[in-house]
Amino acid sequence: MAGSAFAAGNTGCGLGTTIFKDTQNQSTLVQVVAVTTNGTLGNQTFGISSGTSECTQPAKVVRNERLNEFVQANLDDLARDISAGRARPSPPSRS
Repeated sequence: MAGSAFAAGNTGCGLGTTIFKDTQNQSTLVQVVAVTTNGTLGNQTFGISSGTSECTQPAKVVRNERLNEFVQANLDDLARDISAGRARPSPPSRS
């Protein structure tokens, strides 16, 4: 079991980690194959988004409330800036 935790810590999550998690020999080669499988097939991104393949979903990805408040308060100015091709500074951060 210690080998499984070692591999998961080094290889992240995804199909490769799931396939090789019970492998007794957690050599560098096995870990390279697992991490390559995770990255190559794009399944790590899917696993993180869906919470599958030994991945866990982040608690919160985006702070939509602040973005929505900023856009609502500055909609006319934003529309004018966008149509003129001008960038607008980010809203001040609130701690």
